Amino acid sequence: MSTVLRLHAEEQFAHELAALAATDERPRPDNWRLSPWAVSQYILGGELADGTVITPKYIGQRRLV
Repeated sequence: MSTVLRLHAEEQFAHELAALAATDERPRPDNWRLSPWAVSQYILGGELADGTVITPKYIGQRRLV
């Protein structure tokens, strides 16, 4: 029996990750799929240039991220 209580973040927010990857033109570290800017957008939330809304995953002080 395999009951999933909650989807993995990669599955639940796949559309947000895909939108970030498609619009992200900033430099990224080796072996990263997104730039540090895109990662912070994913965690803190915001709106992309194409209108995609990224929901915040962390609610708190931006400085702590």
